[in-house]
Amino acid sequence: MQVAADGQARLSAFSVGRILHENRGLGPGFDFLRVALALSIVLAHSYQTASGATNAGQNHPFWLIVYLQVPMFFALSGFLVAGSATRLSLRNFLLNRAFRIYPALITEIVLSIFVIGLMFTKVGWAEFFTSGNFWLYLTNLFGLPHYILPGVFEDNPLRYKVNGSLWTVPFELVCYGIMSLLIVTGYVRNNARMLAFAVGVTIFGAEPRIFYHVLGVGALQHVNSVTVYIYENILNPSFTMTFAYFSWGVAAYRVRDHIPYNRALAALCAGLVVALSVYGGPYVKETWFKLAMLPLGVYLTLFIGLTRVPLPAFLRSGDYSYGIYLYGFPVQQAVQACLGGPSSMWLNFGLAAPIIYLWSRFSWVCVEKPALGLRKLVSRGEGPAASTPPLPTNAPLPLRRAA
Repeated sequence: MQVAADGQARLSAFSVGRILHENRGLGPGFDFLRVALALSIVLAHSYQTASGATNAGQNHPFWLIVYLQVPMFFALSGFLVAGSATRLSLRNFLLNRAFRIYPALITEIVLSIFVIGLMFTKVGWAEFFTSGNFWLYLTNLFGLPHYILPGVFEDNPLRYKVNGSLWTVPFELVCYGIMSLLIVTGYVRNNARMLAFAVGVTIFGAEPRIFYHVLGVGALQHVNSVTVYIYENILNPSFTMTFAYFSWGVAAYRVRDHIPYNRALAALCAGLVVALSVYGGPYVKETWFKLAMLPLGVYLTLFIGLTRVPLPAFLRSGDYSYGIYLYGFPVQQAVQACLGGPSSMWLNFGLAAPIIYLWSRFSWVCVEKPALGLRKLVSRGEGPAASTPPLPTNAPLPLRRAA
């Protein structure tokens, strides 16, 4: 019995939960991972904005990295917000999320309209502000993405699209709705129920259209614009796996003490991702492919987030990842409009990156950070140290990291 107990102690010494505890609830690599994912998405968007292509294409050698970027963001989000969800009331949780998401989103909409929109529109200001597309762009505030502003970027290789990054907003809001359900039902505090919930969401994410008849969406798809939007977007099988990644991020937080932190396992996951990028292109829409990618993406998210990776000093002064992601696309489109015609993705990225950083820094200093401070007046903060419960006093400290 003593041997078994010692073995369990040694295992826990190299677990995800133990790494979090040692770092007072802060994964030492999560800041790096957020910025790296945001920049990699900006780089992928450079390919689109510079050439007019709608995706990187499965013949591109790194297409699977592009495939994993957004899902890993959702897994990261689920893992990080699970800590606050276990200790906050539903009201305070939603207030925290609103203060994090909406200030920058509102700023993006204002800047896209009154800076980029008015600078690059090919129509007069009177037509600009009376056009239906102007008013539709404001629906981005409600998680209903609309990408067109009157006369803006109409001569770009990727025509008219002001901010393609906004497609993830409704999925993020739905994920917070999922978390609200988990808080109300108590599933977020129960390991077995949370794992069962994640399995159910995975089945839905991999094959969402088997639920059409159950939900009645198929019969209602032509009734009004809302049901059409749900049918074509929220239940689109190209996007619904984001819910599965988010749910498994939450589940991973629940069972963090049982997930090993292991470099060999991370290397195996990375190797399988490379193999799937070489041979998996024709099968990307197959259910087995989606299910195979899920544990690889989630574990790599956790491993990188718990590995100490240094950031350059200019990126350590704030949390710029959300701003980089949110403002990147319209800046890249503006750069491409100035270049005129198709160009190299590297030229687009090189010219846009410094501007994106400055916009993100402005957003963090003047909008996001003050909003995060303001939320403390109306709810408890999300102090990460409180998200990781203390280890038993008799648990041994690890002498080295797992190989």
